[in-house]
Amino acid sequence: MSDSTSTSPAPSGPPPLPGSGMDLRDPQVVADLFDQAAQANLDDRRRKGASIMLGSSGRLLITGDIHDNGNNFFKTIHLAALHESPRNHVILQEVIHGPHLMDGRDMSIRTLIRVAAYKVMYPEQVCLLQSNHELAQMLGSGIMKDGHSVTEAYDEGIDFMYRDEADQVREAMNRFIRNYPLCVRCSRGLFCAHSLPGTAAMKRFDPTVIDRDLTDEDLRSKGSAYDMVWGRHHPQELTDELAKQWGANTVVVGHQPAPMGYEIQNRSQLIVTTDHECGMALPVDLSKRYTIDDLIVELVALAAVDA
Repeated sequence: MSDSTSTSPAPSGPPPLPGSGMDLRDPQVVADLFDQAAQANLDDRRRKGASIMLGSSGRLLITGDIHDNGNNFFKTIHLAALHESPRNHVILQEVIHGPHLMDGRDMSIRTLIRVAAYKVMYPEQVCLLQSNHELAQMLGSGIMKDGHSVTEAYDEGIDFMYRDEADQVREAMNRFIRNYPLCVRCSRGLFCAHSLPGTAAMKRFDPTVIDRDLTDEDLRSKGSAYDMVWGRHHPQELTDELAKQWGANTVVVGHQPAPMGYEIQNRSQLIVTTDHECGMALPVDLSKRYTIDDLIVELVALAAVDA
């Protein structure tokens, strides 16, 4: 494990901060930004169905769950260096529902707004993965954490920030989340998703869901997209079965806790997390084929990044 990226040149200057120069307190500005980002999700030329297809050249920075860790998000922007080259790409996932509340309100929409601005700035370099927390927020489903509903606390944050125009912002945000892809597929066999379906869901899971446009049924409870972002504790045979169907050899996911910033789920699957002081990011060279052992060597400790 390294504490600096060896797969790309050092950035020549700091990257621009997404959303700079915009009044992000203005509900109309924010709603328009979410709608632009939603359209960028759909118009991405790399997109095939619910997959983003990356070729065999360039650089990809993979992050795990962010959960409103603004410091690690800004360090990710620095490491990704999208302003340096159009061949640089970054994966972001599970941005909302952070651990710190303000008078019981979750204000993590502010980080999601920055992510939407990032997507608009670099529409074919920023890859956003559908995750269970964003999907639950869009669906209005409950997620309980530390004794409170994170989805309700998040809604209270939107109401507090945007008052009478909160519903306008919320509806545009939901359109943005609705259009997230499920996975990023790299031509050298690397497959990235928020998670994989759990063992119990495999009987109903449709692996072709990543090859087609998502339906509302896919995204609802027991739908294939829903099952894919909620699964945990994957045995080797499950990962291998799906990897074979999807033409992958190595799978990188988020979703599951990893106190050290990463965890080996099985010989084919690596968990990366970015939402705490031991958070990691994973830079890869898209021209290379990686094993799990290879990927672990490339991990970057975000605490060591000066940004």
